[in-house]
Amino acid sequence: MIRREFIQRTGAAAAALTIGAPAIIAQPQPDVPNVLFIVFDDLNDWISCLGGHPQGDSPNIDALADSGVLFSNAHVNCTICVPSRASMFSGMRPSSLGIYDNAGIWRDRVSENIMMPWTFQNAGYHVYRTGKFHHPKEFAVWEDELMMDSQVRPPNFPANKTSIRPTYFPRLDWGVVDMPVRVTRDHKFTNWAAEKLHAGASEPFFLAVGYKGTHDPWYVSREFAEKYPLDSIELPDVPEDELDDVPPYPQNYMMQKYWFREVKLHQQWRKAVQAYLATIAAVDYQVGRLMNELEDSGHADDTIVVFTSDHALHLGEKYNWGKHCAWREDSHVPLIWRVPWITPSGAVNNHATEVLDIYPTLNDLCDMPIHEDCEGQSIRPQLENPSLPFNRPAIITPRYEVHAIKDDQYRLIYYNNQQMELYDNINDPREHTNLIDDPAYQDVINDLLTWLPDVNIEP
Repeated sequence: MIRREFIQRTGAAAAALTIGAPAIIAQPQPDVPNVLFIVFDDLNDWISCLGGHPQGDSPNIDALADSGVLFSNAHVNCTICVPSRASMFSGMRPSSLGIYDNAGIWRDRVSENIMMPWTFQNAGYHVYRTGKFHHPKEFAVWEDELMMDSQVRPPNFPANKTSIRPTYFPRLDWGVVDMPVRVTRDHKFTNWAAEKLHAGASEPFFLAVGYKGTHDPWYVSREFAEKYPLDSIELPDVPEDELDDVPPYPQNYMMQKYWFREVKLHQQWRKAVQAYLATIAAVDYQVGRLMNELEDSGHADDTIVVFTSDHALHLGEKYNWGKHCAWREDSHVPLIWRVPWITPSGAVNNHATEVLDIYPTLNDLCDMPIHEDCEGQSIRPQLENPSLPFNRPAIITPRYEVHAIKDDQYRLIYYNNQQMELYDNINDPREHTNLIDDPAYQDVINDLLTWLPDVNIEP
């Protein structure tokens, strides 16, 4: 069982998460397991068990990681919503789908019947969804669902009291709002999921819960914002020469430097970081509620729990704001698996992996076939033995013919005009120093280049 202390825990779990000698959760394997799939919008690695920001505080997410396996080096396959989710739920790479931005229509590129919810329904599962799962339109497959309603502008709109870029203003907004947490969308999503877990879900069930709160604009209830006094906020480290060794292509065609300049011009950087940290605390509270409801429902021991995000984002790193780039800040996301009859508790796998593998792993665990075009692979061996490495790097494709190859130590970024970057993520985890012109790394570069996708479908 998951411990009752999810919401009450306040200490960070990161120090306790080690590979060595984890305790095994001895639960009998169910004949047909249930699935609880928790997917976030724009949740980066600022949760405390990943340590992406020194002030990140997420005791309930940490507790979930402490009850299963945390993949500390997990990466999405595209760094923007539609292509990332299309890839995650089809098991196919963005370069094979030809979907690289939010204008891409996945239904034009991939059949619905190979997408994750349909395969579970076809296997006899009852499929339910609350919040955001796909994007922009949800599947018609759900047996029951709570649609994602539009975010209501707070009474004090604009919360940051500035006029940042009017054409993008509704999203470049953040701040404290005097609305109780119980009226937020994510709270309603948790309530609906709890009802399904207790009385409304027929077994076996596939329950998708899509939390939206970490997507801008960040409107935060006062009770969470007060955890982060403005004068205590630590900003991301951005050296003055950060862009000196970054090639022209990402600076001219991928970055949102203008938005970051506006944020600084209006003296909103510290307030934005405060709001994002507080938003993580708010969604962490929802995770605690959801996991307590799972335990109380009696389904905790026969339910696979998967927790991840569609991508991450920049909040000023590399003088960039937002997403859709190939650096660590956009691709590095949480990935937690809890399979009570398989996973050890409190284990960490530190090897580079990709969210593409979620779909085939679920199919493997639920004894279901996977479609022949799936490019992911089951990571069941790593769930059983979290010290095992993977047989390939993670491949991130933020644009057509633009790829990042991420192994356990290095990130190679290849742009479609053959400009490149190379970072040593062990000695330079924040990717400040581009090593691409250092001859000492030519063998590393050559090896990573062999992993570039052979198929690159035009958008």
